Amino acid sequence: MKNILLTIFTISSLGLLASTPGELASMYQVMSDTVDTKVPAGKCLITGIITRDGQVINEALIYSASGAKVNSNKIGKFKILVDTSDTYLVIHKSNFRDAFVEYLKFGNQHHIDLKVFMPLEEEMIMVEKPVIYAYSPDQIDVNLKLISTENFTFTYPQISDKGAWDFTTQKDGSVLLNNKEYPYLFWESETEEINYSKNDHIIEGNIIKNELIISFLEEQLTNLGLNSREKTDFITYWAPRMTQHKFSLIQFKVDEDYDLIAKISVTPSPQSMRRVYMVFTSFDEYPSQYNIKTQILNPSKIDRSGLTIIEWGGSEIPQAKLNSQL
Repeated sequence: MKNILLTIFTISSLGLLASTPGELASMYQVMSDTVDTKVPAGKCLITGIITRDGQVINEALIYSASGAKVNSNKIGKFKILVDTSDTYLVIHKSNFRDAFVEYLKFGNQHHIDLKVFMPLEEEMIMVEKPVIYAYSPDQIDVNLKLISTENFTFTYPQISDKGAWDFTTQKDGSVLLNNKEYPYLFWESETEEINYSKNDHIIEGNIIKNELIISFLEEQLTNLGLNSREKTDFITYWAPRMTQHKFSLIQFKVDEDYDLIAKISVTPSPQSMRRVYMVFTSFDEYPSQYNIKTQILNPSKIDRSGLTIIEWGGSEIPQAKLNSQL
């Protein structure tokens, strides 16, 4: 999803955690990275083992943005062939926090062997993948301040000590910062505070079957005015995880509702801004125990003729957390 080349983090000890805002909590260790001419051109072979607190994790789902996906075997090992254009892997297992392999160059005809560490902090909810695109027909110098009550687990490019990015816009939504081009601004954090919006124990959302997830997301994101690139980035990140289960409860928090998670301040003021945040819970049986009112997102176009800010992110709410909210 991100066309970013970044020097990989060298991990000298297992379980290393981020100590300051902007540092990535290390979820993987590169055991080896070698050229292998048996790997097809345009591809990178990734092998590895998935562990959590020293125990191997079997039958976890591993997937990339391009659609490659496999499951770890009975001893936690996996093998996946990804496109060199891919820039992340997601490692997902029900009732566990996801692990990510990010900011690692998937070299052409390379074989990379990894050790992946799934996080332990189950009670925390990740504010995942908030990415911010900034479009403008002309190059504009912009200051964008991110206002969040939570500590960032990672930002890229690294946010300043004042919680802001100073960058120059590009027509395609990418940004120039410190003489480098980035496809978008990226941040993540973790919190205990994300909830479904509800009224008298009634949740406004939609319960969607797994085979309808992609078409549902396409329709909703189109209604919200996202373009093809933004929809593709969103769906390729979330859909593989959601379709592993029979049903998903989905709620969108749009624009001012997003402010409950994090606010942004932009100078100069954008002509248009759209912020889309999705919370969801997956189920293996239809969740008839909840009171759900259908959420309807009316079609809303975005005027992109001037400075335009688009942001999307999301969180998976565990069933236990959902139950405690009702």
